[in-house]
Amino acid sequence: MANHWLTQGLVGRPRSAHSRDRLEMMQGRMAAAADGLSWLAAPMLNPTTRLAVTANAATGQLTVQGFEQGSPATSILRLVA
Repeated sequence: MANHWLTQGLVGRPRSAHSRDRLEMMQGRMAAAADGLSWLAAPMLNPTTRLAVTANAATGQLTVQGFEQGSPATSILRLVA
């Protein structure tokens, strides 16, 4: 999440200097999400990143990885329903 609410009824606020950049990068890389975590790069991956997730209800695929201080803290977990 880039700490932005994407609906008109909810108000949010950026929580870092790169919040808008992360949101724009995420929106531009949505097609790559089908490839697991290949979309994850700076500024989305940064020292405050704790969890990266790709979830696709249409295919039943879930990919998750935990991070600490900008580096992987867990292995990549892939599940397929």
